[in-house]
Amino acid sequence: MDPLQKPKLREDEVAYVLHISKEAVASLVRKHELPPPDRERFWRSADIRAYLYRKASPRETLAPHPR
Repeated sequence: MDPLQKPKLREDEVAYVLHISKEAVASLVRKHELPPPDRERFWRSADIRAYLYRKASPRETLAPHPR
């Protein structure tokens, strides 16, 4: 792999970081026309959680991860 190329973030990694299922990530991508996690730097940004909170419907609201 080219050392200058940033590693790609996959749906399972996004799901892990956001504490939601891979299916929920895929659903949000489809529903809100977000860039796929493996193609966009957007998913690495600090704004992702705030963006999803704004875009998610009440049923999809991201609950805090139970510890």
